[in-house]
Amino acid sequence: MNWFFWKSNNYKEMDTRIEQLDESLQQIKNIMLAMSNTVTECWEQQEESRGQLTKLTRLQYKSGQEMQSKLEQLAQGLQAVQQLVASEEHVAALKQQRQYALEVLLTQLDDIDSVSAGLIHTEDNAWQPLFKEWAQRIITALAEMGIYEIPVLGKVFDPQMAIGVSSVTRPPECAAVTPYEVAEVVKRGFITGEGQLLRKAQVITYQEGTGSNE
Repeated sequence: MNWFFWKSNNYKEMDTRIEQLDESLQQIKNIMLAMSNTVTECWEQQEESRGQLTKLTRLQYKSGQEMQSKLEQLAQGLQAVQQLVASEEHVAALKQQRQYALEVLLTQLDDIDSVSAGLIHTEDNAWQPLFKEWAQRIITALAEMGIYEIPVLGKVFDPQMAIGVSSVTRPPECAAVTPYEVAEVVKRGFITGEGQLLRKAQVITYQEGTGSNE
């Protein structure tokens, strides 16, 4: 009887151990399943992080390319501005030189005309052809610059193009065909090819009617 009791106890102990072993195995399975899920989640998170990192890298690369392009465009713009400024400065310098040349030519022409007018009734009248040639050269040079003499001699006095500085009696041999006719040009007037008046001519006109010279 004792033997059966011992055997029965042994079976109970084995059953208990088997149950404990099953529980341990189940716990191990649960732990392994949890670990597997954790590993899977970690892997998914890692893949997601890699994807985000790839996107971020591409975004940074794209942003870097865009920034580089903008910097290059900015550099080109600055270079264009510098070239424009240099060009404008060059144009301004050319305009200044042109204005200076114009003033010099007009001054020389006025001096030649003044000397020539003073020698008309003197013994040095032989110089007239030379002065006339010099004056014509200056007028040609001005025309090449786009500046032209205003033709007023022998025409009706036009206050928009000329200034009357004096008047003289018309000689008997000159028929009064043109009223207020310009008899003499004291200082030539000039106009640009675009019609801009540079300076009015200074002229002497014939008086209308009888009278003495002023």
